[in-house]
Amino acid sequence: MITDTPPFGTHAPTTAQRLVIEACLSGPLSPILRRGAFRRPLARLVSALRPGPVDVARGALRYRLDPRDNAAEVGLLLDPLYQQVSLDFVRTHLPPGGVFIDCGANVGQYTLVGAEAVGPAGRVVAVEATANPMRRLRANAELSGLSDRITFAQCAVGDRDGELRFAVNAADTALSRADAAGDLVVPMKALTTIVSEAGLDRIDVLKIDVEGMEDRVLSAFFDTAPEGLWPRSICMEDELASDWQGDVRPRLAALGYETLSRRSRGNAFLVRTA
Repeated sequence: MITDTPPFGTHAPTTAQRLVIEACLSGPLSPILRRGAFRRPLARLVSALRPGPVDVARGALRYRLDPRDNAAEVGLLLDPLYQQVSLDFVRTHLPPGGVFIDCGANVGQYTLVGAEAVGPAGRVVAVEATANPMRRLRANAELSGLSDRITFAQCAVGDRDGELRFAVNAADTALSRADAAGDLVVPMKALTTIVSEAGLDRIDVLKIDVEGMEDRVLSAFFDTAPEGLWPRSICMEDELASDWQGDVRPRLAALGYETLSRRSRGNAFLVRTA
């Protein structure tokens, strides 16, 4: 449990900040303002009006957002439909008491939605390699009262246990990724190791967004994991499939995963039907 997180509302938006945020969320120009081309400049305006984090509620979930260096926080702050298609998939396939793994958890949007969906009897594992997003993720979980159902794993997820050289994107930490020339060395764990350490006996939904390493993570997992641990559903980023060492999708199909026709801009949705 975090003990040094100031209570929610400590960083409530100023009047001027609130006007900008509300114009994006629900004003008559919101369909235009929340487009990607406008979100960044408007986020900079929010930060210029008062530097530092901003506390916002999204339904029952509470976030402390600092949009200066993370595109996911910009989206959460200014776009009511941010990641909505993918989040709906996660909610639909997570039963009460279910198990959700979030690989590439960033500041926790999927993690918190998953924790809310599984309820107090469920389990969530949030995997995030870099320290700054992990700190924000933990704070958001605490502010939302969900920390007790989340296991936090600060490591990269890969095809083996070891270390990984990582490049932190200072302009957008959401895009930090494995890079042989990176300045940061982080611990790396195979997904089977993360699952074992968390004591899980099943996975209802796996969300994986690890900036072009999805193929290696999943290939190693299905090489070693017993069938009882195979996820029932997968939300997989394939936007960087050109960076994969091999296309994992045919293998997933052979293992009984159907790729749904509905998808988001960057994510494919798979459900095991075999």
